[in-house]
This record gives sequence, structure tokens and C-alpha cells, in this order.
Amino acid sequence: MRPWWWMTLLVLPICLFREDCVMARTQPEPPRLATWVAGSRALTHAALLAASLREFGGALAAETLWVYLDPGLGDPAALACPPGCRLVLAPAAPAEAAGLPFAGKPGAAAAAERVALAAGRTGLAWLDDDTVILAEPAAFTLPAGVDLGWRPVMHRNIAPLAGAAPGPFWSRLWQLLDVPAAAHFPCVTVADGDRVRTYVNAGCLVVRPEAGLLQAWAEDFRCAAADDELRALCRQEARQALFLHQAALGATIARRTRASQRFLLPESYNWPLLFDELFGARRDFHDLTGVVSLRHEGLLPAAGGERLERLCGPPAILDWLRLPPTPRE
Repeated sequence: MRPWWWMTLLVLPICLFREDCVMARTQPEPPRLATWVAGSRALTHAALLAASLREFGGALAAETLWVYLDPGLGDPAALACPPGCRLVLAPAAPAEAAGLPFAGKPGAAAAAERVALAAGRTGLAWLDDDTVILAEPAAFTLPAGVDLGWRPVMHRNIAPLAGAAPGPFWSRLWQLLDVPAAAHFPCVTVADGDRVRTYVNAGCLVVRPEAGLLQAWAEDFRCAAADDELRALCRQEARQALFLHQAALGATIARRTRASQRFLLPESYNWPLLFDELFGARRDFHDLTGVVSLRHEGLLPAAGGERLERLCGPPAILDWLRLPPTPRE
């Protein structure tokens, strides 16, 4: 009769194999990263974003950056694809939004969400093209039960202060998009610490694709752009036209999510490089220590000049940011 340990040696490899298979089947796909570009300079920014992801992205370093091209840029097949990117033709902006800035952005985001969902991705990081990754963005993997990771706007700009009367533009927008008063949540601006009504930054969103938030945003933006009253208000105030897409995003999020479904990403995400010099701010934005992702407003890869010399932070990151604008393989 064989000793009991003989059977253990036979069975143990089978158990371990089965456990490995189960783990492989249940391991979630990493979040997809995507952006929208509407011009050749924006495509240069996207190339830098992809390069920074490969350099500093850690567990996400091998992820492809999906770049949704505005139809005005032409056929993606005719363009040189930057390393680490996949060029995709974005849908045309809705006819109702003709003449509005960023009119194609919500529809491109919705398309990215649909494709990520079809691919079985449980997360999608929707980033503006001027984003640069400086450390592994672990928070792009959303906690269980959370449908949205978000950051507030940089400046108050057109947003009403929390507790203040919203004014005609916001009142009409929230009425049109059926946002109840109880759904609003306050946001604190990054640059100045102003407490404003719901106003979410459209350049750094992490969504769970099955929740359909970006598709809802595209439809809400189309409805807002088609509204005669809102269009008249936008003609009266250019900034309202400029940020209509972002105002509609806040309305979508307020209406479709609860507090438990939203995750405020850390301050180290969507950090505005030299924002105090560029636009004015109560805070200083020169120290890159601990920053995970930054926004450069076109200062990179080459336009920063002497401004970049005033930055402080980890030497390896500073050296990388100051490299000349040559393709990074």
C-alpha cells in the first residue's frame, strides 16, 4: 500500500493548475486609456502621453493609448502612428453642436466607452491629450462598486459657488437635463480652493464602461447644444459656449451617480503644471514630487522653455520632461 503522501504529490500539481486557471479567468483586464485629438499639435501631445505611459506607467506601461481623431484630421491610416498609440477615427460632432468648441469630444468619449465595453474592459481612463504620466496610475483601477473616478475643475470659471444662485445658464441646463437639486454635490477647485456647485473636469475621468456615463454625456451634450435658450445664452457669454460640454458632463454625473459610486481621485492626478504662472492661482504648481499625472496646457514637449527650469522634483522626472522633442521609442 502506497503511503498517503504519495497521493498528495499526485494531486497537488492538479490543484495548483486549477487555481492558476481560475485566477487567470477571474483577473480583471487593466483599464484602457484613451484620448481625443482635434489637431496635429494635439497628436504630438498624445504621442508624449503614450511615451510617458511606457516610461512611468508601471503595471500599465504596456497598455496601448487609444487616440480618437477628429474627422477633420483625415483618415487615420494616412497618418504616422506614434509608438504606443492606436489611431481611431472619432465620430463626427452632432449637427446640433455646430460651431461649439470641443463639440466632438463627448461623442469620442462615448465611442471609446463602447469599444472598451465590447472588449471586456472593466475600466476606461479618458484623458485630455496634454496629460503626462509620471508614476503608475494605480487609482485608474476603480474600487468595487464605484463607477466614476473624477477630478474637479482647475478654476471656478463659469461655475456658481456652492449655495449661491445658479443664474440663467445653469438653471436652464439643469432643468433641461432633469437634474434634481438634491443630486448636486460640491466641488473644490484645484487652483484656488473655491467651493462650487457640481463642475467636473472633462480631461481626467475614469469610468466603468457598463455604467454608460460617457454615452449619457454625449447625449446630454447634444440635447444642451440643440436647446435654443442655451445657445442664446452661449452667444451672450463666450465662456459658456467654451465650457458647455463640461457643464453638461457635470449634469450627467449628478443625475446618474450616487455619492457611493463616485471616487475623487487624489490631488496627485491631473496636477496642473505651472498653472499659477499660466493662469493665476492661489496655490503653487512647481513641485512635481509625488505627482502621478500632470496637465501641461501645451508647455510640453518643447514650449515650456525657461519655465521648466523653475520646476523641482525627482531628478529623473525633471530630466525626462526636459528632453528635446524627438520621438521616444
